[in-house]
Amino acid sequence: MKKIITLFLLIIITLFNGQTWNISYEYKVKNLLFNDEFTFPASLIVDNKEKSLYTVQFGIVNQIDTKVNAGAFSLIDRSSYKYVLFSNKPNAFTIGDEINGKKYIFKDSIPVMDYEIKNESKLINNIKLYKAEVLFRGRKYVIWHDPYSKIKAAPWKFANFPGLAYEIYDEDNLFRWTLQKIEKSESEIRNPVEALEVNNNFLSYVEYPKLKYPSIYIQDEVKNNSINKSQNRDGLEKLFEWEK
Repeated sequence: MKKIITLFLLIIITLFNGQTWNISYEYKVKNLLFNDEFTFPASLIVDNKEKSLYTVQFGIVNQIDTKVNAGAFSLIDRSSYKYVLFSNKPNAFTIGDEINGKKYIFKDSIPVMDYEIKNESKLINNIKLYKAEVLFRGRKYVIWHDPYSKIKAAPWKFANFPGLAYEIYDEDNLFRWTLQKIEKSESEIRNPVEALEVNNNFLSYVEYPKLKYPSIYIQDEVKNNSINKSQNRDGLEKLFEWEK
């Protein structure tokens, strides 16, 4: 009898440890240049072994065509591009991204997130959510979450979050994630850029702001020289810890 009970418990533990969750989010980005908002499908897959895979499919065609026809161009590079962020240990990520039409693989190690839980709550779909705030790389984010969920997860780089994130937005309301659905899966999470990692085809994330926001040289006709001007950082990350 003891053997049967032990075997039963082992099966339950194995099934639980092998369980993964596929969490779908709606990811909205407000573009100040176009004075418009774009919506992209995002997916977060997590398991009980500290593995996670976050992806965003950029470039929904019917949202880009009108902008291209109007002469805009900044979204063309992402018309069919998938952003990938994989992690198998705390605060460390392998990232597949595209900058100005060129694909890159980055390695990023982020500081420990200092989540501040607020004494505020609200109901979404009859689920009581609690408010948390965090300052990360130049932006302040608000996270509405369920701390009692057995799933402890949040999209993007919100690592080691103490609950399930239902809604996230920055204080400037330029970026917003909204949870859509949760599905169970038995599939193992795999690193989609593992082959490239083996060949060491990746860059330190220190190079990211240099590639994303290169300096612009403007000709000063009065002084007859060039002026080095920094670009406005309008992405999720504005200020990096190594720049302070």
